[in-house]
Amino acid sequence: MPPPDNPTLRIGDRVTVRTKTHVLWAVGVLDAGLRLAPSDSITDGFRLGLSLFEVCLASQYSAARELAEYEAEHEEDEDGDEAYLAALQRGAVNEKVLNQHYFENKVGTPLKFREHVQLRHVRSGKFLTSGGTVAASERENMCVYLNAEGSNSSHLTLVPRLAIDTELGLVTSGTELLLKVTSMSKEYLHRSAKALRGSGAQDFELNCSLDKTPFKLCLFDQHEPPGSPDLRVGNVICLSDPESRTRLQLLCPEPDHHRAPTADVGEAATSSETTAGNDYDAAQTEREELRRQAVDSAALRRKKYRHDVFVDGAAPPESDKEIDSNALWVLEKADPYVTLLLATNTTTTPTTLT
Repeated sequence: MPPPDNPTLRIGDRVTVRTKTHVLWAVGVLDAGLRLAPSDSITDGFRLGLSLFEVCLASQYSAARELAEYEAEHEEDEDGDEAYLAALQRGAVNEKVLNQHYFENKVGTPLKFREHVQLRHVRSGKFLTSGGTVAASERENMCVYLNAEGSNSSHLTLVPRLAIDTELGLVTSGTELLLKVTSMSKEYLHRSAKALRGSGAQDFELNCSLDKTPFKLCLFDQHEPPGSPDLRVGNVICLSDPESRTRLQLLCPEPDHHRAPTADVGEAATSSETTAGNDYDAAQTEREELRRQAVDSAALRRKKYRHDVFVDGAAPPESDKEIDSNALWVLEKADPYVTLLLATNTTTTPTTLT
């Protein structure tokens, strides 16, 4: 039985955060920046992986905040109470464990409007967080960024945009809603009015503002119960053969100077017929050879835009050698096939295996 067009979102689901025309994505895994790019620009699996967020239960940060305040207050104090500091550290660790335990118990729970949640970026594991500094594009607003640990400023309240959604109660995929920053009285996530500089008038800034922007949480991958296999859609993987101790890797195209010269079949054939005179067989043989060279040359030109794969035995799977980015793949879901899309930081066209 096919899933409904607008399924109810649940804790643990992986979603994309969208407006009518744009989708939210992270600039990178290590970078904390966020931006809204046109929806039609998120076409490859690697960029799509940067736009996935996991819906999480709102975590508690009381112990972590108390520890941070104590460390900031006694940063230059060598005579601090070590026992008290150790107790604060244990409390922060226990709080993190309890947060994870509560999250696992709530995985699969339907989302309701007015509920407090957090959005965790799947690829980096960081939480979408508001505040800290002013926004780069609209200086009157606060910035929104990715934070590794999260804080109370990471809590978002799902506010219905339409009254009918309030009556239904449940949040469904694709329903327009407002993302309110819970720790602030009247602040919402907002798309900047003007495009970011250097983006070709395409990318916009995400900030925290009094102005409201409707967003949609669109389901990409449903939640998995605790204890499920770690491999999921969007994971970066490396394909290796343990017996031969090899990896599957992309073969980069040859440089332009290795390409054979282009042969002009028409001119060359005419020239060969002139020099061959009445020797029909010799002229016919030469024409066939020139045509073959032209086909080979065209194949070499097409090879520039094609990428082959090979099995690399230079670095066995269990070695500590740094893995080449051409050996990294992103797991995608493409019904009825499982697609593997190359995740590389080069400017080449992505390669897909089916």
